[in-house]
Amino acid sequence: YLVTMFCLVPGCVLTLSLAGSLVLICTVVPIIISFILIIIINVLQERKPSLLPGVLKNWNWLPFWMHSLEPYDRIINRLCCFDGSKYTAMANRQDSPDPDQVIAQK
Repeated sequence: YLVTMFCLVPGCVLTLSLAGSLVLICTVVPIIISFILIIIINVLQERKPSLLPGVLKNWNWLPFWMHSLEPYDRIINRLCCFDGSKYTAMANRQDSPDPDQVIAQK
């Protein structure tokens, strides 16, 4: 996240702006429109799925890597030599308190 937000995105914007304002606009506008459409579809999926065609009622028609972070998680865990079994075991412990109960007690 840090590398993307503080290096890659600003670097891409700088490169596109150096290429010219027309290039920047022609690149950024479709990206912004795509994000807006995705947000609208997500809201409609949650609140009014009857308004959407069958294909857009969920994201299962997309390849798995486009609607789930799990493939990226596996890659990052392999690259970082991270063994998540310790953390998974801690999360699955039965004696750990329910977060909702902890908040309710405060």
